[in-house]
Amino acid sequence: MLLERLGGRYTVAQEICDRSLGLLRDAAARGRVLLARGRVSKGSERRRSYTAALTEFSVAKDQLGKALALGGLAFPFSDDADL
Repeated sequence: MLLERLGGRYTVAQEICDRSLGLLRDAAARGRVLLARGRVSKGSERRRSYTAALTEFSVAKDQLGKALALGGLAFPFSDDADL
């Protein structure tokens, strides 16, 4: 997410998140990375990331994480028309 804010492409930030996911085993940590991936994604890819984060947070029994993921799913974006 910081990479994109500093002017990098969002696809590079997504790749970093994807590589991190391959190394993590803790469900709460995976949920946090998926939440960050959702923030740098667009359209249906954003929804997939937030949904996967919600699943990971549910497995970890992380109520705050679930609330953040649900908030991401509920917030409308201008590119939601393609869903």
